[in-house]
Amino acid sequence: MLKIKLYGLNTKSISAAVFYANQGYSVTLYCYCEPTESHLNKYLIDAPLTKALRSGMNAGQLQFNSDTDPQILSERSDKTATLDRLNEDVHWIFTDVLTVDQGTALHQQLKKTGDTPILLSGVLPTGDMDNLAKSLPQYRVYYVPFIFLRSSSAYESINHPHLVLVGEKLPGTAKSETVIHLLLQNADEFAFADVLSVELARSTLLASMATQLSLTNELARLADALGADFKKASTLAKLDKRVSSSYINAGWGYGGQSLPAEIKVLREAFDHNNISTSLLNAVQRINEEQKQLIFEKMWRYFDTDLSGKAIMIWGAGYKKGSSRIPGSALLELAPLLVAHGAKLSLFDTKAKLELTNYFGELPFSMVSTPYEQLEDYDALLILNWSEGYPIEEDQIKQAGIPVFDAGNLLDATTASRLTHFYTGIGQGQKC
Repeated sequence: MLKIKLYGLNTKSISAAVFYANQGYSVTLYCYCEPTESHLNKYLIDAPLTKALRSGMNAGQLQFNSDTDPQILSERSDKTATLDRLNEDVHWIFTDVLTVDQGTALHQQLKKTGDTPILLSGVLPTGDMDNLAKSLPQYRVYYVPFIFLRSSSAYESINHPHLVLVGEKLPGTAKSETVIHLLLQNADEFAFADVLSVELARSTLLASMATQLSLTNELARLADALGADFKKASTLAKLDKRVSSSYINAGWGYGGQSLPAEIKVLREAFDHNNISTSLLNAVQRINEEQKQLIFEKMWRYFDTDLSGKAIMIWGAGYKKGSSRIPGSALLELAPLLVAHGAKLSLFDTKAKLELTNYFGELPFSMVSTPYEQLEDYDALLILNWSEGYPIEEDQIKQAGIPVFDAGNLLDATTASRLTHFYTGIGQGQKC
């Protein structure tokens, strides 16, 4: 039986660990930190992952190792120990999570593991993953970028990925690897190529998504200025199949880990190779500005004075259906609103632990229900909605307070039926 060892703790690594553990394989996740219950709790906002995690741990298939300097070499880790592929170790490194020192120490150990398969995941400047693969003596080295995370659940995404790209150090070797075959069995699409080509494909895909989102949000600003409804325009544009319809939706910008990290490392790759990239610079600038756009609308609505205003905020997550907060607009908006004297309350049933880890002392009070005493607030700011039930239009109407919909989560019909002030992004309202 394969022994799968993963290095570095994040949503992607824990989802992969749980996936293989529930396939019946022995999995060890090297956390480089104390895997206490409170630490693992921040991943439990992903309900499918939570259930599978408990199952894998209860079955004894999944173990956590909290050593900050793990010694991964076993008695079988010599150059002749890997002839038995059914019982070999598989090493999977998540480069985003490891410090330079941790990565260097692990790299030195991996050089001594013999001809065992090594998988690499993460976002490094384009070309660096290829260099890392070449620096290892093993020929069974593969790069698997997590570009298939499309749903709010990372665990569901890894169980049914829409696209898996595998970079091979040696062409034609990945198909025979059990660990990779399992990942591909439910994939809609998959492909093999050299590591550098897969890196460049990752950069192309993620940078294209970020670029389209930033362009969409700039067009939405124009729609606001013209008094037009960008939702209507985007509905018409989506009829043309040459353009991906998934990213013609205006909002507060993009967040998460993958897109911001990709733009950052891609800009580094351009700089390292002395190539100017005014487009990527603009994409990042637009996204940063977009997160403050809803604040500017609120600031103008209240005649530039937010002092003492009680604001209810819905949603902390960076995308619909998720309470994960990396790159969320809330991280910028909450301190900005507080600095202008606003008093904030936040409704998100799953994000408190992660928010506490990020802020320490929270700049808002947490509420357990979205509608209780909503009429007592001066405004409702909608950033996201990660609950398992829809927003209730009638409850918002009864509250009778202005609504600032930064994620355009209320559809046009619902918004038009509100009897008080409403503004979204690119919906023609001026304030």
